[in-house]
Amino acid sequence: MDKLDLVGLVKEEFGNDISDKDAKYMIEGVFKAVVNGLKNDGLVKLHKFGIFSIKDRSARVGRNPRTGDSVKIPASITVKFKASPVLKDAFEVKKPVKKATKVAKVKEAVVEKKAKKAEKSVESKTSKPVEKAPIAVPKTTKKGRVTEKSA
Repeated sequence: MDKLDLVGLVKEEFGNDISDKDAKYMIEGVFKAVVNGLKNDGLVKLHKFGIFSIKDRSARVGRNPRTGDSVKIPASITVKFKASPVLKDAFEVKKPVKKATKVAKVKEAVVEKKAKKAEKSVESKTSKPVEKAPIAVPKTTKKGRVTEKSA
C-alpha cells in the first residue's frame, strides 16, 4: 500500500464526502504531527496502534561482506515502532516458542520414539512363534497308489 491507496481508504472511510485533496492533506497532517512529536518529545503514543520513539545508535565497526574489510559505521538516530497489543491481535501474531520449549519437545519426541521401539522389541520376543501349516504328505499303498492326504 502506498500513499495514494491510503488517501483512497480515508476517502472511503468518510463515505466519499471529502475530496482526494482533503484526504491527502489529512494524511500529510498526521505524518507531520508524528514527525514533530518525535522531534519535540522523542515519543508518540497512538492508543490502540503503537508507540513511535527515537533510538540513538552508537558508532560501531562493521565488516564489508564482500571483502571482509573493517568499515566504520557512524552514530545515527533512528525511529523505532512498537505495535500495541490491539494491533498485534488484529493479525493474530503468535508468540514465538521459547528455545527451551522447543528442546523439551524434541527430547520428548525422542523418548517416545525409543519407548515405541522398546515395546516392539519386547512384543517380538514375548509373542508366540508363528505356527507353520503342516505340509500335506500323500498316503500311498504298497502298489504306489495315493489313497488320501494326511496333515
